[in-house]
Amino acid sequence: MRSVLLVTFDQIYQEPILPKEEYLVGIDRETLLRIASYLLNLHAAEDFRVTFPRIFGSHSRDEATRIFRRLEQLERTSHSMISIIAPESALKLFQLIFPRPDEPCTQSEAEMEGNIFRLFFAVNSEVVAAENTSLDNAPELPGVDPIARLALLNSHARFDITHEGVERLMISQMAKSIQLFTFMEEREKYHLLLAAFLEAFRCGTWQEYSQRIFSLIKLIWDQISSNSTGTIIVKEEDDRIFLDNFILAEGAHVITDDYFSVRERPLFKVANDEYVVVYPRFVVEMLHKGLYWRFQKLNEDSSRTLLGGQDWAGLYKKEFSEEYLLNPILDSILTKQGTAISGKELEDSGVLAADGHVEPDYYFKATKRVILLESKDVNINKLFKNGDDFNGFVEELRDKFYRRSSAPVTNKLKKTAVLQLLRNIQRLLSGVPKFDKPIAQPAQLIIYPILLVHDSFYNMPGLNAVVDSWLQQELIRLRHEGIIAVHGRIRPLTIIDIDTLITYQDPFAENKL
Repeated sequence: MRSVLLVTFDQIYQEPILPKEEYLVGIDRETLLRIASYLLNLHAAEDFRVTFPRIFGSHSRDEATRIFRRLEQLERTSHSMISIIAPESALKLFQLIFPRPDEPCTQSEAEMEGNIFRLFFAVNSEVVAAENTSLDNAPELPGVDPIARLALLNSHARFDITHEGVERLMISQMAKSIQLFTFMEEREKYHLLLAAFLEAFRCGTWQEYSQRIFSLIKLIWDQISSNSTGTIIVKEEDDRIFLDNFILAEGAHVITDDYFSVRERPLFKVANDEYVVVYPRFVVEMLHKGLYWRFQKLNEDSSRTLLGGQDWAGLYKKEFSEEYLLNPILDSILTKQGTAISGKELEDSGVLAADGHVEPDYYFKATKRVILLESKDVNINKLFKNGDDFNGFVEELRDKFYRRSSAPVTNKLKKTAVLQLLRNIQRLLSGVPKFDKPIAQPAQLIIYPILLVHDSFYNMPGLNAVVDSWLQQELIRLRHEGIIAVHGRIRPLTIIDIDTLITYQDPFAENKL
């Protein structure tokens, strides 16, 4: 399934795998954490000839030579790029190590290296076994190109824990965090929640918080870019007090499936002024994604009194994600180019009240070309981010964007992206969409269905093709039943994430892309 061969235990050793904890007995916790952090900060795509010498020392020369020769042999016989590092393996190893209590170090350096290497290859075996289970039980996906299906199989369990695109992610996370603070400052009902957040960080304003977090992110990024240990030194006491808000509590259990706790607190402390980055991507994600979860927790801990009894997630997704963040971006890009109407404008006008509402989240028309956009700020259940349950992952996608495979096929609308887009396509092809002037020749329309997502997780290869296949299946069915007109050219569904719009907003508006 991988583009590279991840080496497993049985490919290196001719011995049974012991229970994972047995490899760790007799190694002190500080040493284990430094090893885990080192592995987490290595790049999976790095050639094993570069990685290998950094892991084995001179005191393990014979064993290192044997393993190195075995890796070379695997490369020749498999005709593949060989990898001894996987982000999933490193994170699983960290999850195993972090809650462990400290103990005296009784293993020699050679024993430690041998046991850590065995442990890491054993975890690799678990990762590969999960992928093989997923592959063996993966459902067929009607209407999806086999290459797209394989791409999704290959990426669904690891896409949001890779190092790729981290610089671009940092820009969007910074921009969204500033937008969120501005939004909360402008609306009185969020003031109590914002004040509680600032009090927790001992900051007078959100600008002070942002300045401090951005400065520390730069410090962290500069230091981990110059070494592969993930270690950073923070000399100023005020900075340490601030940074302590982002460290994992000693002995905390790290949730494997989505690592929400580590995305919120992606550091741990090994000395008064010495911190270690658990995983570089998570440091970036704490800028906004971690911020979201902190506000959620603050509100829930107050029994929602900080938001007058309302749920943070629901308000955030509607009032911030869609109305405050997305609509102004789309307005800046589209209003000068044709008829542009936001879903909020349509909802406030009540023009579709008699027709069951289901307003498009954004509507744009220029001559015969129409964009129908649905915005979905949804999360995949962490249980289905495991590598061994591709079927469950696809079902979760169906539930978020279409309907479950066990649900009856009816014309009753469920408020998911595919079915909402379908309803508004039907309105357009009728020639009387109600939210726009009557269309004289609907057969001439070229309709572009867009699904706008708020998490780059949904950019994974193959996912767009799967969601589009559900729309195409529905179009075929409804045309066959005569429910929607046969005419009209409907382009394949396109998934775009909000980070792309934020990054390329100006070039889009100026027609440079």
